[in-house]
Amino acid sequence: YQKHLAKEKGFESLTEYQEHLAKEKGFDSLNEYQKHLAKERQERQENKIFSSFLHYVCENRKITKTNLSKLLDVDPSIITRYSQGKVLPRKPIQDKFFDFLEITYQDIAKFHEENPRLNPYL
Repeated sequence: YQKHLAKEKGFESLTEYQEHLAKEKGFDSLNEYQKHLAKERQERQENKIFSSFLHYVCENRKITKTNLSKLLDVDPSIITRYSQGKVLPRKPIQDKFFDFLEITYQDIAKFHEENPRLNPYL
């Protein structure tokens, strides 16, 4: 849809449109704007909670992020982004994560209630 919208507004590509929007919002570049958005996502409560839980699970179950990436069939860099709170896993990856750990989303919420400041990385 975004590609279509960009073309409809007279831009050659989605990237050109995104760069235009970034500058319109006062950023010097698309890259600067994307970094700003990533920082905002890291401040979201749900990102912090999932990041904290991920660190806790890896440490307590002795699972490396590399092994977790193999188990979830994702690139190791995406596990790093999850652990930094930059992004949350999409539903299919969340499902694999929960199945592998034999947990539910409610378990993460309960973990957070019991350990609100556990993650030293945030």
